[in-house]
Amino acid sequence: MSATRNAHPNHPYVSLWLDEAFSTEQRLPVDLNPLPRTADVVIVGGGYTGLWTAIRLLEHDPSLVVCIVEAQYCGYGASGRNGGIADTSWAKFPTMVKLFGLDDAVRLARAIEAGLDELCGFCTQHGIDAQIRRRGSLWTATNAAQVDSWHNAVDACTEAHAHPFRPVDTSESRILTESQLALGGVFEHSAASIQPARLVRALRRTAIKFGAQIHESTTMTSFNGAGPVRVHTTRGTITAQKVVLATNAWLARTSTFKPYLFVTSSDIIATAPIPQLLDPDGLGSGIALSDSRRLILYWRSTPDGRVVFGKGGGHMSRYNHVDRRFTGRSTFTGQVTERLHRLYPQLAQVPIEHTWTGPIDYSVTGLPYFGPVDDSNHAVLAGVGYSGMGVLQTILGGRILASLVTERDDEWAAMPLTRRWPNRLPPDPWRSAGAPLVKAATMRKERLMDEGRQPWPLTCLVAGLDPTTAPSQS
Repeated sequence: MSATRNAHPNHPYVSLWLDEAFSTEQRLPVDLNPLPRTADVVIVGGGYTGLWTAIRLLEHDPSLVVCIVEAQYCGYGASGRNGGIADTSWAKFPTMVKLFGLDDAVRLARAIEAGLDELCGFCTQHGIDAQIRRRGSLWTATNAAQVDSWHNAVDACTEAHAHPFRPVDTSESRILTESQLALGGVFEHSAASIQPARLVRALRRTAIKFGAQIHESTTMTSFNGAGPVRVHTTRGTITAQKVVLATNAWLARTSTFKPYLFVTSSDIIATAPIPQLLDPDGLGSGIALSDSRRLILYWRSTPDGRVVFGKGGGHMSRYNHVDRRFTGRSTFTGQVTERLHRLYPQLAQVPIEHTWTGPIDYSVTGLPYFGPVDDSNHAVLAGVGYSGMGVLQTILGGRILASLVTERDDEWAAMPLTRRWPNRLPPDPWRSAGAPLVKAATMRKERLMDEGRQPWPLTCLVAGLDPTTAPSQS
């Protein structure tokens, strides 16, 4: 494995994506600008959610004083270390129907899907090269037990007269994936692969052009008040009329959101460039790929011919604390590489040059929430719970939060994701103690299914205790 340089002057290695993005930026000076004493809006968190919210606020009203405070640097969290897959949420459509009813579910799913056109248009308008490759996505099966896992989603969409999915047989799935283990699936046109850190760093530059004040290496320590709100940080206090908390998994430990969210890691590897993948067909096209297991596998190629391959369900958090296990090189590199080589034995001799990990704020429904942190205080809002699918969803989230901040009664403020999650996860300490047991049973079950064997009933029983909702379970 190649050594990875420290791309940011003040922080250690986080991901291949950030290394690439920082290599095209001028070296960043330490932010010595004083914090403003007051602002109209303070946004805590410099990732996709915070930056999209700032941009939409300033588009609506350029006179607003919008201040972003970020504990590390913009893109340090999930926005700079995800798999780089811009996928819709049609796979979760059955869950949307159960939670919101048919009409609102269709409206929501279409709004998320529209985010891809919006993203491409925004990047074109502002000269952003996020390496967007609109080659769709394939939800496939990589063992016999996974076949037809997409059945519920396809049927629910058909009943709603929506047709985002195209059935793909085994032969075509093997052409699209270039893996002989693919056993059919469904193809979705409205999806893309991107370079996520290039996008988040470009959003940072664009937000600054729009007038946002961004203060990195500035950690919020607490806040109090209900409008105005005093935001206390390691560099001073800002008084604001509204506050948006956009720290993703780092918000899951708070008392308000802990009952509904669980933090786990997603772990990713990247191969050395492979000359054959420069061919713009099949895997080399940039198509986004995922299988149907609970501990999902997802992968895509890069424009320079790497395979970027990820696996969900790595580290299980303790009390939703994002500790040192969730940043840097993955400790699950061996497991993830084994999964890659199962699907692509022809890559067994290709070096793994990069690995990284990051926290996922998985919600009880698999869908995010945008709205007040506390129903009694509408001056402090949050966007959280993306559950590993945030590239397009944050675009919608930015519009929702901007409308809520400015108290507009529009289509965005009326989106059903402003409704709180209906169910709670098991409380701690039972959750933190039980999660590793459920994960171990799920891994055992999936490994046996990969081998064409029937899992034991006890294994299935324990694996079935997972209280969160996967697309195949919707």
